[in-house]
Amino acid sequence: AGSDRMAEMPSQLLLRAARARVAARALSRSAIVRVRSVAEEMCKELEMAEKATTEAGPIRKGKNAAEKALVEATRNAKKAQGKLNLARAQYQVLLLEEEHAQAAEVQIQVTAREEEVAAGNAQVQSALRALAAFESEFPEVMAHVPERALPRELLPVWRGAGALEELFPQR
Repeated sequence: AGSDRMAEMPSQLLLRAARARVAARALSRSAIVRVRSVAEEMCKELEMAEKATTEAGPIRKGKNAAEKALVEATRNAKKAQGKLNLARAQYQVLLLEEEHAQAAEVQIQVTAREEEVAAGNAQVQSALRALAAFESEFPEVMAHVPERALPRELLPVWRGAGALEELFPQR
């Protein structure tokens, strides 16, 4: 019963070594948890990229549909502009020939065609906004925007047929 308790106690060096080992294990455990988290995140990003790049992927299909909608809207807007130009020319001819009764009827057609052109331009803008939504996955879609340097946030204020002179009155 007269044993020395100090002899049974581990030395200070052993305690320090054990504490250092526990601290190193805690650091490696937290590093492994972080590596797992990053690996999971990368797998999700790769899966998303695969969905975006494969032809059958829903993101690619959405982009392709948006491109087709833009082509169709642009075609319709150009047709409407052509019809407006023809109606205006017909109106001018009738005015020159002093056919005022027929000119009044054609003027109504001109007004209707102007509304068609405005609606067509609105459809083009809407299609551009829909296509710009795919910019994060497909940066090349912004090549469809005439002003290539136009930030996506400013796309709603862009007017396809508008000029700066129309937006800002001359002083």
